[in-house]
Amino acid sequence: TVLVLGAGGGLGSAIARSFAGEGAAVALADIAGDLLARTHAELATMGARTKALQWDIGDLSLVEPRIAAKWDEAKAFRAGAGSKPGADPFSIVIPPPNVTGSLHMGHALNNTLQDILVRFERMRGRDVLWQPGMDHAGIATQMVVERQLAQSGLDRRELGREEFVRRVWQWKNKYGGIIQNQIRRLGASADWDRERFTLDEGLSRAVREAFVHLYE
Repeated sequence: TVLVLGAGGGLGSAIARSFAGEGAAVALADIAGDLLARTHAELATMGARTKALQWDIGDLSLVEPRIAAKWDEAKAFRAGAGSKPGADPFSIVIPPPNVTGSLHMGHALNNTLQDILVRFERMRGRDVLWQPGMDHAGIATQMVVERQLAQSGLDRRELGREEFVRRVWQWKNKYGGIIQNQIRRLGASADWDRERFTLDEGLSRAVREAFVHLYE
């Protein structure tokens, strides 16, 4: 038995005639047309339901921050939250984004995949830590700040080291906040109380220690 779905008089009917004859082709075309009409009607109904649901939920840009605030209050993503006694640890360090600017779609994809993994392991009862942070990206950040200064007709040599460093930290504070907000708005379930920056004193000491160890 051959069943070909298509609109009456179309390719489906031609194929059906070649397999089953004129009468069967007409019957199949009628069936196909009926199914097509039903599908269109169901899609229209689904669309109406979706619109109604959106109307009930309201503006997601207002709903999502309220949910995120409840997560923060409950410390839902703190390291080890909800883990079973003696559970095996599972940790991921966010590849720290550079503070050279705001994030893009690649960061969104990367963090979404990490979020899937850490949420899955939490549901399994493991002792989970998703470590967030940002990278100072010294040379690259210096370059973007110099470009910003050039737009105002300034040069870092004219400013002097102290003022230029102050401008760089000003840039970091601005874009570091934007980056954290972007990752949070994704719903990323990281342990934000542990957020680190690669120039934090503890991390700088650990880096020096690691490089000295490698050298020795």
